[in-house]
Amino acid sequence: MQIWYAPLISDGEYLVIKAGVSNDIKEQKNQRKMGYTFAAMGGGIRGAQLAALRFLYVIDESMPGILKTREDLLQAFNKETEMTQDVYIRYLKRLNG
Repeated sequence: MQIWYAPLISDGEYLVIKAGVSNDIKEQKNQRKMGYTFAAMGGGIRGAQLAALRFLYVIDESMPGILKTREDLLQAFNKETEMTQDVYIRYLKRLNG
């Protein structure tokens, strides 16, 4: 994924977003190769084209599903009274930290 905005298309049991940079390693290599083919000028043009590409992603884990490996975080998360974006980010950072 990338660090910029990716619009949510659908939410519920699954989150569906459109974002740049394919998760497919073969596609990533092909995108880089095409950028190298025409040196600086072609690389710049190809880079602009790649920046506009969007791929569909489906995320199938809920926050409790993601936190299930850390019982302490899961219990604390379940006690939260207001589920805001900041709450989600805080727990994801704790999980990744």
